[in-house]
This record gives sequence, C-alpha cells and structure tokens, in this order.
Amino acid sequence: MNGIYDAVCSTRNTLVILPLFLLCFLPIRREDIKASLPRLLWKTGISLVFAEMLTFFAYLFLPADAAALLVMLLFMIVFFWLYQREISVKRWHLWFIFCTACLAGSLSFLFTYVIRIFLYPEAKVSSVIMDTGFLLFQLAFELAELLLLYHPFKKYLGWLVHYYDDEPVWKRIWLFPCCFTCLIVFFIPYNSSFMYAAFLPVLLALIIFTYILFYIIAYHIEENREFLKKTAVLRLEAEQYQRLLLHVRKTRRLRHDFYHHLTVISDMAKNGEYQRLEEYLGKYSSSLTDMPAQYSDSPAVNAVLNHYCMICSEENIHAHISFCLKDIPSHMETDICMLLGSLLENAVEGLRKLSADDKYISLKAGQTAPHMAAILILSPCGDSSEKPDEGSLESVRRISARYNGFSEISCRDGIFEEKVLLTI
Repeated sequence: MNGIYDAVCSTRNTLVILPLFLLCFLPIRREDIKASLPRLLWKTGISLVFAEMLTFFAYLFLPADAAALLVMLLFMIVFFWLYQREISVKRWHLWFIFCTACLAGSLSFLFTYVIRIFLYPEAKVSSVIMDTGFLLFQLAFELAELLLLYHPFKKYLGWLVHYYDDEPVWKRIWLFPCCFTCLIVFFIPYNSSFMYAAFLPVLLALIIFTYILFYIIAYHIEENREFLKKTAVLRLEAEQYQRLLLHVRKTRRLRHDFYHHLTVISDMAKNGEYQRLEEYLGKYSSSLTDMPAQYSDSPAVNAVLNHYCMICSEENIHAHISFCLKDIPSHMETDICMLLGSLLENAVEGLRKLSADDKYISLKAGQTAPHMAAILILSPCGDSSEKPDEGSLESVRRISARYNGFSEISCRDGIFEEKVLLTI
C-alpha cells in the first residue's frame, strides 16, 4: 500500500510541468500555432493523461532514482514531440525554448527546495519532495516565474526565435540552458547540513548574463546584416544614378548634334541614297544609350532590376520583366531588393553554364490578393541535378519566412523555376 501511495505522490508532483508548458508558448506568435486553442488543449490533456499513467507505473515498479530518470526522459520526449508538431517554427529554435523552460523548472525546484530546507532543516529530502506543501509552493513559484518572464519571453526571446536565423548557432546554443539545468540538478544540496545558498545568486546572475549576452550578440549580428543589405541596395542605386547621369550627358550632346543629323538624313533622302541612309541610321541608333527602365515607384527596386538587365544585356540573355507590385511598404523595400537580387543572381549563374543561344530570364511579380505578393522567375536550365548557391537559397528562405510566405526553387523539364509568395 505504501508503494502505491508513494507512486501516486510522485506522479502528482509531475503536475509542476504545467506552468512550464505555458512558458514554452510565450515566445510563439499566434499565427505560428497550427491548431486552434481547443484542439491544442485537447491534445495536451490527452498527452498529459498518457504521461501520468506511465509515470505511475514507473514509480510503482521501478526504484525511485531509475523511475525519476525514466519519467524525466518520458515527459521531455512526449511534450517536445507534441510541441514541435503544433508549432510552425524551426525545430532547433523550439528546442532552445524547451530547454529554457526546463531550466526555469529546475530553478523553481532548487529555490523551493532550499527555502523548505531552511524552514525545516531536519527534514529529509524524500519527505520534503513528497510533501503537498512543497508541490504547492513550487507551483506558486513557477506561476511567479511565468509572470516575471512574460515580457522578456514575448519581446526578446520571441525576437530571437523569429528573426535570428543563424542555424549553426541554434544547433549549439541549446547546450547553455541544458548545461545549466544539469548543473542545478547536481547542485541541489541533498545534505541539509551543507548548503550552497551563497552560490544561488551567483548562479542566477550567470544564467541571466548568458541570455542577455546571447540576445545582444544576435541583435548586433542582425543589425550588421541589415546594414550590409542596405549598403548593397545603395550601391546598386549609385550605379543606376551613374547610368542616368551618363545618359543625361550623352542626351545633351545628341540634342546638340541632332540638327546636323537631320540635315544629313534629309539630303540623303532627297538624293535617293537609301542604302547609305540605312547604314547611317544604323550607326546613329547604336550610338544611343538605353534609358534605365522604370519598373516600380521604388528607386531601389528599379536599381536592382536595371542592374541585372544590364548584366543580361552584356551576356546576351534576353530579359523579360513584368513587375506589377505597386506601393511597396517602406519596411519591406530592402528585403524585396535582396530577394530579387538573390533570385536573379541564381538565374544568371545558371544561364552562364549553358552554351545555348536562346538564353532568357522571365520575371513576373504582382499581387495575387490584397495582401499577398507573388514573384515568379523562369529560365532555361541544363542539368537538373545542379543546385543554386546555398547562401542565396538561405537568404530567399529567410526573407520568405519573415513575411509568412514560402519559396520553391526547382529545375524540371529544362526550366529553372523560382517561386516566392509573401504577405504584404
């Protein structure tokens, strides 16, 4: 009977994960949650009942230490599996949030346990943990953590999860909360005569400092990326300005010589020298400079498109551009330019590997709905196994995800196709 009672008490103590599960959803935007709230609660409830049943049997039939380890692994596997299935955020980002919630849970257990030991120094570890008051106190502590961490999780951790996309960093940064959690587990003073209370503020300060440092570094990296993107766009705008300036200067000279050309053309026409007239007109036409086209109201977008049109002209690539995106929001202008640049660069690089004469690039951009924009680029391709530059692909994917869209790049039936859908 004591075994069943102990198993029930140990199973009951696992309810402390409920506030931590709520903590995992604070950095997540509502649009990133796949299921509706009632369906999500139903799935969570079913998973919790399943995990609690397995926990009871684990504590009933296994030694306490082995059962505790098994239960910890069980809850992590079950709830992270459910968590990553219901959230449309990259897995390593979610794993970092999940490890951070585990760290918050271990801190609540440590502080609650130390406080209880101070109040009851003669109590044994097992009696403290099995006490109902300990469970209620830890739940209260976790709810206080939930309120205290609401703003930092929403604003700062939420920004990191959705806007910092350096995947190699995310694949490693989870080690920090994981290591802190393991340190806390081994840090718990099971011998109440030897307390480490003086180190608790130091440990807490170290954890806070690590997270603040991660946020500051990530923020400055993203800030630097934005600066480099804007610098690239400004460089293209400067090139377009130089072409416009050259065009204006040449137009002045041509206007000055225009009367002379009209006189020569008139004399050739009067004398019936049509062959010479045709040759003369051909030379005159080739001397004219093409005026940069106006595809959009955005000078930056025009600079990018004219830059790649000039590259296509130099490499004998026929470029057909139909850009019908009007009134591009100012906060999207830089990202749209970088997106167009990455897509066109992929297409140009693919055409450079072809020896065919009929090389072309077709770009179409327009609104498919009041708040949806689509970009489609078509060009011939050779070997379908060749893949575009991974850096450009990652840039396209990152910008698409930032505006709740998607991107698809493929090479089928000799056609290289790049499709992007964005919310504007």
